[in-house]
Amino acid sequence: MIQCHGDGKQRCVLRLVALSAFLLGAVGCASPGPTESGTQPDIQSRSDFALAPDGQHGFIVTEDVPIVGDVRSDYQRATMLLQRDAIEEGVVVLESVIERAPELVIPRIDLGVAHARLGNHEAAQKSLEAALALAPDHPVALNELGIVYRQTGRFAEARASYEQALSIHDGFHYALLNLGVLCDLYVEDLPCALENYEAYSGIVTDDPQVGIWIADLRNRMSASQAESTP
Repeated sequence: MIQCHGDGKQRCVLRLVALSAFLLGAVGCASPGPTESGTQPDIQSRSDFALAPDGQHGFIVTEDVPIVGDVRSDYQRATMLLQRDAIEEGVVVLESVIERAPELVIPRIDLGVAHARLGNHEAAQKSLEAALALAPDHPVALNELGIVYRQTGRFAEARASYEQALSIHDGFHYALLNLGVLCDLYVEDLPCALENYEAYSGIVTDDPQVGIWIADLRNRMSASQAESTP
């Protein structure tokens, strides 16, 4: 969904949307045209993204950078392609967006997500790391990189990536859920799994599946404690 706000220049925000276990990013954009100096924005490490409640679960992530109209429209076209599962076509459009606007962070995140969905984990990691080179504290990039690490069996790195995302925004429900799943199914840290499932459930109150997982975890932990009691 696109939200636009007038503040002397049009600022548009695309809400975060979840596709399966992955995220597609949000991007905020200034009105089309170059910067006031007539030059391209400096490409450097930055943390000028913003987090705001979206009125439901989680938050909106916005990125305020001047981009030309065709880049913005192509980005929107790419996200629509990804939503329709036209992943390979979406990748081509995202690569074009990044080539023309290399200072943008969130299209790099979306490209990483798209590559991961295609099973191209090396390309996914490269794209997400490029996003983090621009914005080292971007929680969405860190969460998505954690997914790639988990998919490729690097569980310690996945945990560190999720935890870093949560240190930036402790209400990031996707990172809470992903860390819970990692601890539950992959590293067998049941207290970690329970803590994160419960934190997620406190935010996303209408997810019955996680309620089932929480009950199962408590039963397993109780059984384990009983077996270890003399």
